[in-house]
Amino acid sequence: MADLNTEIKTIIDAWGIKVVENAQKVLRDTIPPYKGGQDSALAGSVNFKVSASPYGYKFALWMNDYWINIEDGRGKNKTAPPTEPIEQFIRLRGLKLTPPKTLKGKRKTLSYDRKIKSLAYVIARSIGKKGIEPRPFQSKLMTQELKDELTTSLFSVLKKEFILSIKE
Repeated sequence: MADLNTEIKTIIDAWGIKVVENAQKVLRDTIPPYKGGQDSALAGSVNFKVSASPYGYKFALWMNDYWINIEDGRGKNKTAPPTEPIEQFIRLRGLKLTPPKTLKGKRKTLSYDRKIKSLAYVIARSIGKKGIEPRPFQSKLMTQELKDELTTSLFSVLKKEFILSIKE
């Protein structure tokens, strides 16, 4: 029989994959895909890690840090958020940017970096004024079915180990 710790870690790892898949599904349902059908970066960033210690096992689920803004939203009429994450988002998406028109109808000549900074500023200002509607998803990540599956799997392994220990 395999080492008990190895079996437990294997069970938690397999369970973690299912938790990540469920989290990605929940996020896809919460955050609609982009026009090209591409998932949100948040759904793609979900991952987990299992670590063992003398006191037990730790399961950590993580995703991009802006999840809190999706979960809780952001109130109206607050200071604008920092523009750096918005600039990173624009660069990541590879958006084609057209500079704004002047009063005479001509387009300003701006570098690509300046266009990004300008667009990020406008987006941040709009978020500050209008806020962001919350789209709660966290309560849907851990279903009772997933909890029961982990409990059942661990119980069967621990039951076998307990019975073997009694027989010895």
